[in-house]
Amino acid sequence: HFKYIKAQKGEKIALVDNSNKILGWIGLIPDTDGRGKYFILSGHEVHSDSRGQGIGSRLMEEAQSYLTVLYVSRLKFGTSPLLTINASLYITKFGTCYTWNNKIKLADGSPWPYVTCEWDFNNPLSKPAELTTMDILSINILQWRGYQPIPLEAARYPAKVSVLFPPTTKYELKTAIDRNEGFLKTLFEIFDSLHKKGYGFTWFDKIRIEEGLFYYYYMTKELNILRF
Repeated sequence: HFKYIKAQKGEKIALVDNSNKILGWIGLIPDTDGRGKYFILSGHEVHSDSRGQGIGSRLMEEAQSYLTVLYVSRLKFGTSPLLTINASLYITKFGTCYTWNNKIKLADGSPWPYVTCEWDFNNPLSKPAELTTMDILSINILQWRGYQPIPLEAARYPAKVSVLFPPTTKYELKTAIDRNEGFLKTLFEIFDSLHKKGYGFTWFDKIRIEEGLFYYYYMTKELNILRF
C-alpha cells in the first residue's frame, strides 16, 4: 500500500510510540477537481491494541497540518454512515460533510450504505444551536429492537428528521448483518429515500436516553428538490 501511495505522489503519515512501534497511519494522495487541488484519504488505520487513545483523531490533525503546508484545504474520502465510530470522528470532531452515494454495491450485487465525504478545513460543519434531546427524539424516524432497525411511518417526516443509531463499530456492524438478513437493505432504503426526498446530512452527535447511549444523524431538507 505504501508503494501505491508513493506511486501516486502521495504521502503516508504514521504515529509511533517510544519503541518505534506503529500505532496507526493515514495515507494521502493528491488530486484536482473544478475547485482546485485536494487530497484523497487513502487508508486511515489504527492498530487494534491502540484504539480508544485518540490516535485516529491525531492522524487527522497531522493530515490537516501536512495539507495546510501545501496550501490545500480539502480532504475527500468515503465511508459507511452505519459506522457511528467513524461519524463521531469525521463529522462531530472535524466537521466533515457527508453526501449520500447509492452507487456502491457488495460483491453479490446488493446495495451497500455509503457516503462520500469532504473535510473542508475552511468551511467545516457546525452543530445547529437549537438542537436538544427532545427535539431529536420528536423527529426520529428509526427505532431499534436489539440489532433490528424499525422504520417509522414516512408520514412523520417533517422538514427536519433525525435517524437514531446504537453505537456501531465494524464488529457490531458485522454482528448486526449476521443476525438480521434485512439489516443492510432496510438501512439503505431509509437513507436512499431521504436522499430522494431532498434531505442531506447536517450533523451527527450522541445523546443519552432511557435505553442508553445512542447516536443520531440530523438531516434537513433542501426546499423543492427531488432526486431519482
